[in-house]
Amino acid sequence: MTLEFVRFKLRDGVTDEELLEASRGVDAFLAEAPGFQSRQLYRDPTHWIDLVVWSDLAAARAAAARIADDPRCTAFMDAIAAGSVVLSHAELRSEHRG
Repeated sequence: MTLEFVRFKLRDGVTDEELLEASRGVDAFLAEAPGFQSRQLYRDPTHWIDLVVWSDLAAARAAAARIADDPRCTAFMDAIAAGSVVLSHAELRSEHRG
């Protein structure tokens, strides 16, 4: 299992509500992406954090190669401030659920 961690800021003038509305297009894209398992959006005082769980790193990379070309994702991508994105992937090594 692979966790994709994307931290970003909104472009000036974009509201949280606009981002959440635009996020629906990304949700539709992800629902069709092979290996997609789940997605969560978090907000801290200065950034958004988009956590996506994939079956493996290859699935995450394959989706990343296609997302910018999918028109359902355009509004979401346009809402993100240029230069603010930090992206990383991590492989699951241990899990505990309460």
